[in-house]
Amino acid sequence: MSKLIDTLEKVGQSSPSPMGFGGTSRTASEVPEIALIRQVAADELISDRTLLDAEVDGVLVVPDSWSKRSLDRIRSALRGRTWGVRASRITESQVANLKDRGCDFIVFEVDETAAAVLNDDELGKIIVVDSELRGREARGIQRLSIDSVLLEEEDKLVPLTVRKLIEIQQSRGRFDKPFLLGTSSELSADDLEVIRNAGVQGLVMDLAATDAIAKTRETIAELPRRRSKSGSRNASVPHVPAGSAAGHEHDEDDQGI
Repeated sequence: MSKLIDTLEKVGQSSPSPMGFGGTSRTASEVPEIALIRQVAADELISDRTLLDAEVDGVLVVPDSWSKRSLDRIRSALRGRTWGVRASRITESQVANLKDRGCDFIVFEVDETAAAVLNDDELGKIIVVDSELRGREARGIQRLSIDSVLLEEEDKLVPLTVRKLIEIQQSRGRFDKPFLLGTSSELSADDLEVIRNAGVQGLVMDLAATDAIAKTRETIAELPRRRSKSGSRNASVPHVPAGSAAGHEHDEDDQGI
């Protein structure tokens, strides 16, 4: 199973806390409140290894070529790390080449990616959607053999308004799979807490500055526990049961408008 998908499915969970005064502190073994994936272009990764200095849960590479030499350079740069590849179009042969080099997950769009890649059970499969996604299409995606959904924000996420949060929440509510949010914006602690509470399990961040990635990681680690409706701290991730909101959402395309 994909290491990244395993992390996403455990996001927000923690090991049992020890008794005593230290019972509320976090331990290094805890899964993060939000998983952090850094997106980087392959040529930048090869030329600047400091891009890997920040601790992240995964590195998402946008390749500049599918040649064996290019893929080997990516593998060499990311040895010992959890990494994946993002492309608008991915074929079966490309999937095989990626697996041979230790790739853990793939991120792809629907229009040109070969449907046969969904047969692979070893790589994590993450599909890209946007906030304009219709209910029927979302239900189709829900039934596919994919592991996670990435919502790509076309506009800057910051400032994070209630309107943007509604769009995120609406998209998130259509799936019972781990939900990722893509952004090129630096997020404050308050923004990260709001996003976490909306059920976002992971961030795919396309930021040039490594220190900004590191700061985001630190801020995520310091987020307060999620509050349950009873007011107590609760680390569980909001979950949409299969067949509920994701399976019975009605919108204008269901009504023939």
